Amino acid sequence: ALAPSSRQNKDDDYTHIFPVAAINAPVITRAIELGEMATTVARRNGEEPMFFRRRPGATTVDEVREFYEAEKPDVAIIAAARVGGIGANSAANSRFLYENELIALNTVWGAAEAGVNRVSLGMQSAVDAERRKLGRTSDRKRVEEALSIARKCGIQNLTLDVMLGVPGQTLQSLQETLQFLIDSGVPHVSAYMLKLEEGTVFYKRAASLDLPGEDLVGDMYLQTIETLEAAGLKQYEISNFARPGFESRHNLKYWHCEEYLGFGPSAHSFFRGERFYRKADWEAFVSGAPVVPDGLGGSFEERLMLALRLTEGYRGDIPDELREKASQPLLRPFLEVGDGFIRLTKEGFLVSNTVIAELL
Repeated sequence: ALAPSSRQNKDDDYTHIFPVAAINAPVITRAIELGEMATTVARRNGEEPMFFRRRPGATTVDEVREFYEAEKPDVAIIAAARVGGIGANSAANSRFLYENELIALNTVWGAAEAGVNRVSLGMQSAVDAERRKLGRTSDRKRVEEALSIARKCGIQNLTLDVMLGVPGQTLQSLQETLQFLIDSGVPHVSAYMLKLEEGTVFYKRAASLDLPGEDLVGDMYLQTIETLEAAGLKQYEISNFARPGFESRHNLKYWHCEEYLGFGPSAHSFFRGERFYRKADWEAFVSGAPVVPDGLGGSFEERLMLALRLTEGYRGDIPDELREKASQPLLRPFLEVGDGFIRLTKEGFLVSNTVIAELL
């Protein structure tokens, strides 16, 4: 994902997903206009998308540059065309691989020339053995190459995502990944603890996976905080770290309980004080099925729950009832309460769901 570019008029933000000519599966192309619901278009087997202002071929730098200069999207997403990306589709025809690689390179270069200033890369681990267990076919050198390309294109605002508690991971191997993050010089890092979701391949294989125990994963989390903060990457949210001024505006929108729009099957939104979502049904989405209402948003309880994900915590009037709950012996070690604020401690982040449930 490439985000967000500077723009004079911030009242008409929109996201563009670059289409690929060789795609067999549907690829969504859409414009998001804040203030009105967006029109969603499905592109199948070369059919021209409707209701879209222009469709760049994206196979030359000039096409990408012209697109960015004319449309100035706030976020551009390079669609992987098929689930799993290039590496997972190595058996696909050469045209598919060529066009996707070309679009990725041209989009980064063209985006940088047009003012896009942030690139996010999902690395997961700097240890190749762990990457392979996660299904990654490339090695850490590929990550270094991607960072180098972005920097040569003039983009310095880079973020790497890593995972804690992956199969075979130890405190020592995690330290290798953390050192890679520090040495890479990226100003932003996201570190997520692996969660096995029901129905996924990993969930079905859980018994055969060499997964670290819960206590060890907790130690990994605290080690991550200590190591990254010592290197100047300050924790500002449960899973996010940044150098001053490089905090993710995208992430902060959620935790500050600001409005956002989500598109696609299963996507959730918070817009004009209401929450709603789309069913996890691709055909229903393509056919234009209406969104499903999910109640009002922005209550005190909701704002408190979201703000407690941040190291700054919730700031504002603290009701006496909430102060009483926070002072309970079981919760006291995991919370800090002061004049006009309440926040979780680093240890509290590890049990945040339980603590927040007790407070609410």
